[in-house]
Amino acid sequence: RAVQQRAGRVRGFQISDYCLGMERNFIFGKEIMVPNLRDWFMMIDFYLAHEEERQMIQKAGASRVLKEHTYRHRVKQLLGLFKQ
Repeated sequence: RAVQQRAGRVRGFQISDYCLGMERNFIFGKEIMVPNLRDWFMMIDFYLAHEEERQMIQKAGASRVLKEHTYRHRVKQLLGLFKQ
């Protein structure tokens, strides 16, 4: 139940710098924004001014997190590694 409560609060919009392997977990430009350093502040200004676009990305990212990236998913993944 606690996991469901925390997962239900996923509502953020994220502009992130790149971390190795991110593309395995999220679709850039659809679920998370990963600008180059030069475009960082321009992107922040754009999404603050364009709520509809920001909300589309936020909803897609939150949906992906709830489907694939909760604590429950990680525990299953770890247990699967031990079974191998």
